[in-house]
Amino acid sequence: MTLQELQQQWSNQTGVQCSTCTAVRKPLINTRQRLARRRWAQAHKNRTARNWKKILWSDESNGVRCLT
Repeated sequence: MTLQELQQQWSNQTGVQCSTCTAVRKPLINTRQRLARRRWAQAHKNRTARNWKKILWSDESNGVRCLT
């Protein structure tokens, strides 16, 4: 059964429209990444607030995949 068929079946049975675009789940963090983050944190734990104010922080963004 295709995604479009599931969408149509769901809509017919519930009367609720749904999208075929679905956010893809991904693991939060794996063991290698966790250990690398821990090493980085331990290496930088003695920095002062003055040092941290010089850092430009940004968030990582995740895209949304459409399954069509």
